[in-house]
Amino acid sequence: MIRRIYFSFILLLVFGQTEAQQTDLKNFLPDSIFNSASVSLTIADMVTGEVLYSIDPSKTVVPASVQKLITSSAALEILGPEYTFKTLIGYTGQINRSTGTLTGDIIIRGGGDPVLASEKFYGQYGNLTDTIISAIKKAGIKKIKGRIIADERVYDYNPAPATWTWEDLGNYYGAGAYGLSVFDNTFRIFFRTGTRGSLPEIIRISPEIKGLNLTSYLISEGTTDQGYVYSAPYGSNAWITGKIPENRQEFALKASIPDPPMLLATMIKDSLAAASVQVTGEAATARTVNDFTDDGFTAIHIIVSPPLSDIIKLLNNESVNLIAEHLLKQIGYEATGRGSNEAGIEAIESFMDSVGLSMTGVFIEDGSGVSPYNGTHSAFITSLIRYMVNISQNSEAFRNSLPNAGKEGTMKSFFRDPVFSNNLQAKTGTLTRVKSFAGFFHGNSGREYAFCIIMNNFNGSTSVAIRNVEELMKYFIINN
Repeated sequence: MIRRIYFSFILLLVFGQTEAQQTDLKNFLPDSIFNSASVSLTIADMVTGEVLYSIDPSKTVVPASVQKLITSSAALEILGPEYTFKTLIGYTGQINRSTGTLTGDIIIRGGGDPVLASEKFYGQYGNLTDTIISAIKKAGIKKIKGRIIADERVYDYNPAPATWTWEDLGNYYGAGAYGLSVFDNTFRIFFRTGTRGSLPEIIRISPEIKGLNLTSYLISEGTTDQGYVYSAPYGSNAWITGKIPENRQEFALKASIPDPPMLLATMIKDSLAAASVQVTGEAATARTVNDFTDDGFTAIHIIVSPPLSDIIKLLNNESVNLIAEHLLKQIGYEATGRGSNEAGIEAIESFMDSVGLSMTGVFIEDGSGVSPYNGTHSAFITSLIRYMVNISQNSEAFRNSLPNAGKEGTMKSFFRDPVFSNNLQAKTGTLTRVKSFAGFFHGNSGREYAFCIIMNNFNGSTSVAIRNVEELMKYFIINN
């Protein structure tokens, strides 16, 4: 039955008129689950811009993670592919060289690094706490009459965009962007689960977060992770609901760290004590210290991130929301001196205007696409892709950031037909009742095409929606 539908669909593509194709969704999405859907689709020649096929190309729809193409493109253009983030370790006050006593504070000055001590870049950072402790000792400091302060002031104190949903905030994919983020702003809650319907036992959390009160309403059921953590930035309470797999000796649920700067300051204070370096003051952050000043700051060590091109490759391959939110704020900081979402959005809009990419009908609420209030359309996204591939000096970095169909990142499970192999790269996007793809491919003629399809509010299976997209793209590859 499905093959007959697809055959009818291909006939419509071959014999239907362009106007009909643009106005009748059934020509493109024959399954009934799309009867009430909103779809924006554009396939355009990469060089000439000639539109090969389109459906409502200027209709504003929710893009999900295709939004990351806007953020990553602007970051490459405004910051540059070799841009690096720098975290400074230093102190204020004076060191008595004869006793090794620092009368002052140890400062960890954040520079907005989105991947500081990320498990994805362990080779870059190694063990972060060991690195910081080693730097302090190398400076001749044996005792600290003062505090350990994490300085996150490079960004504002609004880590999560206002339009994110409450359900997302406490989970790892809803981690906010802080001026001093660490460990992917993620911690793990480890459970031991029993028989169906029983209450899982919390056995540990890693890293340990002092002062965090966890309340669990989870039950053991099934084989999939359907657990959700609810918490707010800077909060001390979190609760967990839903279901996690039954009969597991150990199962980890990932959650967002409520206050990453404070966590790092606390870890460094504890690690110094373990290394026999006494600290008389408390762990703190610039946000929590009323009298904080870094006057007379002396740097003793600099921690440098990987180049932006490597960070953006991880961003678009794995669709890491945290990185996108950092880049939005960092764009704002570098362009205006303000590390905020608002400043980042202003800078992106200014950049798009400067290169002639109209943002009429495009609305930016965040950097990652998590917000359901974002809006864009396929005409804009394909124009952006064409700009980044044809005009930008950062074309190679942009191309390399998109995962290959059927092989990498979020595209590993999609477009696995051999016709797509080494021939199609795309950014994916997923929210409830939203599925999107945007990228580029070569037709059999050798011509390259940019494409974007964004589907909203389809009433049924995401897998069926994806199958329809795959058949459409396969048709255009074979016949163009």
